[in-house]
Parts: sequence; C-alpha cells; structure tokens
Amino acid sequence: MVVGANARAEEQVRDTFSIELIDQKIREAQGSLKAAKLTLANLVQRQRIETRHLDTLNDRIADLEDRATAALEDDNED
Repeated sequence: MVVGANARAEEQVRDTFSIELIDQKIREAQGSLKAAKLTLANLVQRQRIETRHLDTLNDRIADLEDRATAALEDDNED
C-alpha cells in the first residue's frame, strides 16, 4: 500500500513538473513569436521605405536622361 501511494505521489510530482515545463516552453515560444512578428514588421517597413527611395531615384534618372537628351538635340553640351 505504501509502495502504491509513493508511486502515485511520484507520478503526480512528475506530472506537475511536466506541466510547469510545458507552460514555460509555451511562454518562451510566445515571446519568440512576438519578437519574430516585430522583426517582420520592421523589415516590411524598411522595404517600403527602400522602394520609395528607389522610385525617387528612378524618377530622377529618367528626368536627367530626358533633360540630357533634350540638351543634346539642341546642341547644348553644357
């Protein structure tokens, strides 16, 4: 009878620690997920900014090419 009670007590202790360990792992995973979401949001924001910069540069290049072409057609090499 004592052996059975000890076995049940030991099993309950193992179950309790297992549940606590699982809860800890869930909290760690939630923290990692939150950090990953923040990193993704930052990367998306950076990409949008870089895309706007690239669009601006492409517009400037096109404008300079148009002006250079027009100047050359007018024999204005200045």
